[in-house]
Amino acid sequence: MRGHIDLVAVERAVNGEAPAYMTPDEKRAAADVLVKNNFGVKEISERTGVRPALLTQWFPHLAPQRLGEPKCGTVRGYRRHHSRGEKACTLCRTANSTVDRARRTFQPIPNELVA
Repeated sequence: MRGHIDLVAVERAVNGEAPAYMTPDEKRAAADVLVKNNFGVKEISERTGVRPALLTQWFPHLAPQRLGEPKCGTVRGYRRHHSRGEKACTLCRTANSTVDRARRTFQPIPNELVA
């Protein structure tokens, strides 16, 4: 019967005890409850059996946000030069070597260099 939702199945999925079979409507209802309770995509996917890609279609605000264009003077800027086959500029080389040195010596990494 289309559109019928077994609330017990939804509740079990929300509580992490998903039944062996759930209809797509039941999965969507369970995912909706979990989203409203601030669960992450991975946890919702595990509890409902719904692929993360489908969850982000149902709930677009759960999709990861794209980062802006990499700026020179950051590790991302260094990697952009490398991926384009260019020689990295001085700012990017300095940022990359500073972060690399910090990682090797277990020092804190400045946030402005990895943004």
